[in-house]
Amino acid sequence: ACKQLGIPTVPCIVRQLTDKESCKIALIENLDRQDLSAIEVAASYQQLITDFNFTQQELSEQIGRSRSSIANILRLLQLPAPIHSMIMNGQLSEGHARTLVEYANTPNKCIELATIIIEKNLTVRQAEKLSTPSVKKPSKAPIHLFDNYTEQLSKKFNTNVKITHSK
Repeated sequence: ACKQLGIPTVPCIVRQLTDKESCKIALIENLDRQDLSAIEVAASYQQLITDFNFTQQELSEQIGRSRSSIANILRLLQLPAPIHSMIMNGQLSEGHARTLVEYANTPNKCIELATIIIEKNLTVRQAEKLSTPSVKKPSKAPIHLFDNYTEQLSKKFNTNVKITHSK
């Protein structure tokens, strides 16, 4: 490029690197590309962690992302291969995929939810609601945690003791 522009010399820094160091730098620089899918980024992070014994914290310092961001994207690797394909093809976003990580150990359920998300074109918030198991509301039954204490205190002080529960 410099020759085409007629620039005779180019300022540069020459470093003596081992193959391993060169590989590490190349991986980190490639992560800056905009066209990588979340799965490709996660696989690269995992390779850096495995090959160079980085902790997530050390990796975060090397690439300038938060440790929690790295942890979240690495969790995507737990998803079944068909979900990886959906992410790489752009059918599922990273946010949508994160909602499915809870089901990574049940591939059929995970794929079923991903298919619904894609078919219904759900937002990430809608996908979160879809993938969150319904939680039953706690019953209003009386709490009996302190019945044993009530009885013991009544005997000790020779009087009636009542514990009232409130917020």
